Amino acid sequence: SYAITQGTVALNTNYVLSYVGASLTITTRPVTITADPQTKIYGTADPALTYHITAGSLAFSDAFSGSLTRTAGENVGSYAITQGTVALSVNYALSFIGANLGITQASTVTAAGNSSAVFGDPSVALTASVFAMAPSLATVGEGTVTFTVKSGTTVIGAPVTSSTVSGGVASAAFSLSGVVVGSYFVEAVYNPGPNFLGSFDASPGTLTVSAAPTTSSVTVTPNPQQYSDPATFTATLSPASAGSPPLSPATSVTFRVGTQVMGTVPLTVVGGVLQGVLTAPLVGPEPTASPASPTGQMAPVAHTVTAEFGGVNPNFLVSNPTTTLTISREDARATYTGALFVSTSGTTSSQALITLSATIQDITATPDAAGDTTFGDIRNASVTFVNRDLSTDIATVPVNLVSAGDTKTGTALYNWSVDIGSSDAKQYTVGIRVNRYYTRDFSTDNTVVTVAKPFASGFITGGGYLVMSSSAGSHAGTPGLKNNFGFNVKFNKSGTNLQGNINTIIRGGGRVYQVKGNAMTSLVVDKIRPVATFNGKANLQDITDPLNPIALDGNATLQVAMTDSGEPGANDSLAVTVWDKTGALWFSSKWTGTRTARDQLGGGNLQVHNATTTTASAAAAISSASAEASGLPIAYALSAAYPNPFRGGTRFRLELPVASRVNMAVFDVQGRRVAGLLRGAVEAGRYDHAWDGRDGSGRDVARGVYFLGVDAVSLAGDRTFSMRKKLILVR
Repeated sequence: SYAITQGTVALNTNYVLSYVGASLTITTRPVTITADPQTKIYGTADPALTYHITAGSLAFSDAFSGSLTRTAGENVGSYAITQGTVALSVNYALSFIGANLGITQASTVTAAGNSSAVFGDPSVALTASVFAMAPSLATVGEGTVTFTVKSGTTVIGAPVTSSTVSGGVASAAFSLSGVVVGSYFVEAVYNPGPNFLGSFDASPGTLTVSAAPTTSSVTVTPNPQQYSDPATFTATLSPASAGSPPLSPATSVTFRVGTQVMGTVPLTVVGGVLQGVLTAPLVGPEPTASPASPTGQMAPVAHTVTAEFGGVNPNFLVSNPTTTLTISREDARATYTGALFVSTSGTTSSQALITLSATIQDITATPDAAGDTTFGDIRNASVTFVNRDLSTDIATVPVNLVSAGDTKTGTALYNWSVDIGSSDAKQYTVGIRVNRYYTRDFSTDNTVVTVAKPFASGFITGGGYLVMSSSAGSHAGTPGLKNNFGFNVKFNKSGTNLQGNINTIIRGGGRVYQVKGNAMTSLVVDKIRPVATFNGKANLQDITDPLNPIALDGNATLQVAMTDSGEPGANDSLAVTVWDKTGALWFSSKWTGTRTARDQLGGGNLQVHNATTTTASAAAAISSASAEASGLPIAYALSAAYPNPFRGGTRFRLELPVASRVNMAVFDVQGRRVAGLLRGAVEAGRYDHAWDGRDGSGRDVARGVYFLGVDAVSLAGDRTFSMRKKLILVR
């Protein structure tokens, strides 16, 4: 209230002016403001809280002060907007009409994560990220996520829901029961809380179930093992199973040696792992169609053995393990079956062709098998004929089967050209070494072959037939059928060349074959008994159709041995052996398993005509036909020692044609006796001996050069023998 004064109010002097005052009252100016309603998205900042004058007005330049406020809270909802500190001066009567701030749900984005597991895992954690969309800056911490796993459009298993989303991340365990290896879609759907809107992934995540790892191994026992002997192959694979329901990583295993399949066996659970065991002989398909070119997977060297698992379940990673198997050579036995007596081509010739032949057997075909029943293919052997006197190889030749149905026994052949020089007779110590897949190199197999200048007037003739009973070879005669023959062999008048021929007919396998020999290389006729052997070359042909004979071989080797038991020939006996040009046994008239034996004639007659030899030494060399027939030596002989040089011991053979008094000992280089090996009377025969490098007291002697000495005198006193062989002992 303000006093009203006279101020400047006046009259002229003609008046007496009196003034009675009063008051001026100024009242407050009414103003009404109304708050503006506001909204925001959850997780964003508050908008500016505004208002406007809905009644009255401000005077002059007056203005409001302060700001509006709202009820506290950030969750979705409606919050009152209050006057807060908004005010005017005391000159105003300010009225406030409120409004509300509304918080709405934030939109979200859901992204399924990628997960991985190994087949057999019980479960896998599926994850997803849930983000609030701009402009919201909130971190999602409410609601859940439901995961669905699909293969294409097919739902796998049951959907799973996470616990409450925390920090924008959701996780749920998904059971892998029945889930196999593969890649799957993972769909994630956000189940919102009160402050967010739900969402799902635009691009599903991926669940990758990879194959379960396994551990595998393969072993072979025994190792090393001989060719053709059984070996046990063992493969293991773990784990034995995995997954729900449980699955096995494989069902079988195939064992290979190199490229050769040894066999396939099923896998069984043993001690918590899968195991496959196969016992199989180390033999193969070799020789193949070409015996000279075997596949070589059973060769006596180191080979890679592989276990190849079959029926492999794709839910597992299965590797094929390998190991190394060393195959050693199988034992063989060798029997010399070639010529023991060979004549030169004439009485004045020093040259001769020795038919060297041997029967080679897998040890399972011999009494030495000692329970070994698994055999190989003897064609995988080769034979080296050795000149033991000079310790040099004569030739190495292949081994061919005696019978196509028997791979345990084969023969080897080589025609050896020798020259005895100015001698009337010469002896050769021939050894046999078996090579390649088999091994044999023993002095006990040595044979002494005598080459001598022949009788000038000895000759043989004969004709008739044998009745086949145990013929052998690729063209063996059929039992019960006849093997006809006819021959005539002699030297020319001057004794310089052999003349004659042989013709024999063989019936076998429904075919008829003819062997014609007209190139004789050797004729040996005993000077005392009617026993003879001749060798030569022959032509072989199939004459089943007599109008169209078929040539089979033009360079076959022929050997015929006979005994003339007197007239009329009913007890005469004959042995015919033919080898083809490859050295394979083509025909044996009577096979014993290792050689051709003489067989009594079924009909006909043989005549062996003896004569006096041209020189005394030749006569001595080719005498004693009875010794030949009985297998006794024909002359004194001491083989070369083998091995030589040697370490642990060396072997050698002494051959006595007649009962003799023998002194065998080892001497040092000064002639002093080191060890006695044999002393006393000994019957005729072949005797194998050895020296182990010790003296007579059993003590090891020093390394160095020694001499093996043999002195023999026949008990009849008419024959003597003395021989020295050098021995080299190394330590």
